[in-house]
Amino acid sequence: MAGIQFSGLASGLDTESIVKQLMEVEQMKYDKVDRQKIEAEMKVEVWEEVNTKLYSFYTDNVFDLKSSGVFRARSTSSSDTTKVAASATSNAMQGVYTVGVSQLAKGAHLYSTDIGENGSNTSDTVSTSDLSFTLSDGTTSETITLATGEGVSELMAAINDSGLNINANYDTSNGRIFLDSTETGGTAQID
Repeated sequence: MAGIQFSGLASGLDTESIVKQLMEVEQMKYDKVDRQKIEAEMKVEVWEEVNTKLYSFYTDNVFDLKSSGVFRARSTSSSDTTKVAASATSNAMQGVYTVGVSQLAKGAHLYSTDIGENGSNTSDTVSTSDLSFTLSDGTTSETITLATGEGVSELMAAINDSGLNINANYDTSNGRIFLDSTETGGTAQID
């Protein structure tokens, strides 16, 4: 009887494997509960993230939509901001606007009568005595002074160097002095 072996309590049952299998069944219950716990924690994290994003969307975007000014906001642009600037309020009518120039701003011009004999001033002398006069460009005035015997070239230099917004030229063929303002618009004057 040396080859016969009894496992268990002489019943012929393998109690060790039975106990092991029963423990595996019990462990499966614990593992199932652990998986459910992990899934529940993951769902809580996902819902917290969704809740945060929804709240952020509400406070950053939806809340601003309560104001009618948001819907009425207007934007503007100019094709050439060096010429025309554009701005709009919330009451501005929607559309495309074109700005046209109907009249250009002009500068002031002044010219003398013939100061020479037959179209030329042969002596180039402006005055036979001291000469002084006030010249204004509409914003600033300067006194121009010429001494006895000074000519047209000294007069042109005195006007051009006066700091006024006036440019002086002499037309030798017609014997005339031309004064032109360097500015344009309503403030451009020569007095």
